[in-house]
Order: sequence, then C-alpha cells, then structure tokens
Amino acid sequence: IPETALKLGVPNAGSLLPHLTLLVHDHPKITSSFLEKLQLYDKHGNIQCVQILDGVTMLVGAKDRAGPGNAQQAIVLTARGKDVVTRIIQATAPLRRYLKAKGDDNWRSFLLSSGKSFGYPSPIKNISGLFIHPKNRKNLSSSLERQGLDRRSAESIAERLTLATLRASIGVRVYLDTGSVHAMSEALGHVEFNPSLLDHYLPLQVQRIFRERWIRIFQTSLIIEAVKGTDLVLEASGLSSMQELDEFLSHHAFKRLDPLVDGPADVNDREIAFGISTGILALLFGLQHAVQNATKAVCGRAQYWALVTDRIVDYIMAPESG
Repeated sequence: IPETALKLGVPNAGSLLPHLTLLVHDHPKITSSFLEKLQLYDKHGNIQCVQILDGVTMLVGAKDRAGPGNAQQAIVLTARGKDVVTRIIQATAPLRRYLKAKGDDNWRSFLLSSGKSFGYPSPIKNISGLFIHPKNRKNLSSSLERQGLDRRSAESIAERLTLATLRASIGVRVYLDTGSVHAMSEALGHVEFNPSLLDHYLPLQVQRIFRERWIRIFQTSLIIEAVKGTDLVLEASGLSSMQELDEFLSHHAFKRLDPLVDGPADVNDREIAFGISTGILALLFGLQHAVQNATKAVCGRAQYWALVTDRIVDYIMAPESG
C-alpha cells in the first residue's frame, strides 16, 4: 500500500520533507513552527499565506516569540522558493478537496498529509518528529547514496538533518563568511539581536579561533596598506617567499562563481570573479610595483600576478564598470 501511494503521488507524512528542506535552505528565516501554523486559506476561502505585491511573491504567517507587534512575518520568496510552495499546494490539493467535501475545516491548512499512505488527511503538526522518524531517515540516506554519496556520509547527514539544524548551519555559514553575529541574526530572522546568539551554534573554542584569525587578517591589511607602493610589501605581509604569496593570493583573491538559480545553463568560462579587498589590492599593487621596478629577472609567479593586477586595474577603470 505505501508503494502504491508513492507511485500515485499521494503526499504522505515524509514526502513533503524534501520540499520543506529546499524552502528553508533558501529562506532560513522560516522555522518549523512557522510552517506548522500556516493557513493556505482564510475562513472565507480566500488565499491567505501566499500573497503577491508588486510582482513579489511572499509567504505570510505567524512567528512565535516575536511579540504582538511582530506576530506576522512575511518571507519574500526566491524563484525556487515560489516553485516549491506551488508544488506543495499542487501535491496537497486532492487531500484539501477531500477534507472540504467532508466539512473538515483542516482543509485550509498549508501542510497536509495522508499519514503513512491512504490515511485520513490531517495537518502536519510535528515537522521535527518527521525528520527524526527512522523510516524517513532511512529513505533520506538511501536517496543520498543514489546521488553518489558514500554510505557513511549519507547516514551521518540523515541522522542529523532537521529544519532546525539546517537553519543553524546556514547561520554559522553566514557568520564565517561575514564575521558578523548581526548578519547571522538577520539571516535567521531574529527580531532582536542577542549577543550570545553564537553560543548556541559554535563552541567558544571555535569562536576564539575565528576571531583571532579575523584580527590577524585585519592587522595584516593595515600593515600592507601602510607600506604599499614600496618594496617592503612581501616582508610586511608576513609571507616569506613568492611561493607563499602565490598560494595566499590563489586562495583569497580568486572566488568561485556560484551557479545562478534562474540564470542560463551555461556560464561564460571566460569570466572569473575576484574577491577584492583593501588588503588584497594593496598586496597586488605592491607586487606590481616591485615587478615594474625590478633590476633583475623576475620569477614567473610574480610576472603572472603583476599581469593579473594590470587586468583588474583596467577593468575597474573602464567607463562601463562605473
């Protein structure tokens, strides 16, 4: 019976979890309780939780612990988020029609399930419980293996994945990318900033490592800025050789181009993204200055980065780049 329900596309207790995972991945402000309380229709049969304003689609619902003035939360959906919401509505439509015909007011709920297979439709009220259910964890692990992941990694992810852990991971990633707990708080949709927020996600020892690293990077940038345009840049940066400088720039100047969700399938491979910061620019300009004023043969790595700097300067100074 469960296999038949799966082939017919009947939304059971676990089939909506991949949709919810994608939705929270793109919109980490969304919590499990937010989704559990969503009402697709109001008492008069009008669409309630999905609203369109000036061409922008929003998911509107109640936010717990936000206080009376912030009880309503509107999430602006990405193109993929909008698609996921549409798919959930389409998948649950048969259950909604059945409940409405029975006079059951639960037909208005956004998330509906038919139980294990063909049970009486009901709203999903415990998303976290579904994620940790042994059967759903096993299904997720098997699915990840089919996508090429080794068994141990697949089982590890399935064992730990919930919407709460996913939001936590995204929040920590924002912190590591920005070094800002404020940015992390904003990404997670917190109404008020809590200085101790990070303590819930990262051990103090790990926080200390990253804070010290950012301080060292900032201090190095200041030193490089102070001696730019001189032959002392390499020495001031703390890098002892051209090989170390080449490795540093390769890791910190080049940035990977992320695939565009709504962009063309093929990305122009003649384009490359650079992470431009004061420290990186000062280092590149200092290296360029040293190459231009060299009195003896310059190694290939130095010539390469000097040429890269020429191209970056030309691009920045070009009229069309602003």
